[in-house]
Amino acid sequence: MTFNSILNRAKKTAIKATSEAGALILLHFERDKKIEQKGTDGDVVTEVDRMAERLIRKRIKSVFVDHQIRGEEFGQVDAQESEWIWLIDPLDGTNNYAIGLPVYAVCVTLMYRNEPVLGIIYEPHLHRMHVAQKDRGAQCNEQFFTMKKTGEAKPTLAWIQGHHVLRDPNAMRLRASML
Repeated sequence: MTFNSILNRAKKTAIKATSEAGALILLHFERDKKIEQKGTDGDVVTEVDRMAERLIRKRIKSVFVDHQIRGEEFGQVDAQESEWIWLIDPLDGTNNYAIGLPVYAVCVTLMYRNEPVLGIIYEPHLHRMHVAQKDRGAQCNEQFFTMKKTGEAKPTLAWIQGHHVLRDPNAMRLRASML
């Protein structure tokens, strides 16, 4: 099988897997969630995270038995080596999800020889499927992204919580500059 045929098949598989995981996550959004602490930095995990990762792993393995998979919740389960490695964050934004804030996504990346070649981000609440594929650009709901030149450079500013942020002096200076 050629690189491009594998990549095309991987894209279809990943879109299906993230869609199904997103539907599962959305189904449980309004329900009580079993929430557990994950580490000591304010991060949490729910049973839905684990269910979604199991579903995605199963879909990928049903098509690509020889590919390696690493997930946020279960790590690398198989010991096999492969040039193809799938990276899964089954519920990116679990803290938001756990408190009922509908800002989260299902994320899957495929690496080939340690280079990202496919990225899928599905936002179930907004029904937005973002797909980026090596040498083919990026799209949202099958519409390619376009860049507009404005001639004016504007900075981008982002903020995260957890993961040592509260103890990081640089993060605290950034936060103070935003207030």
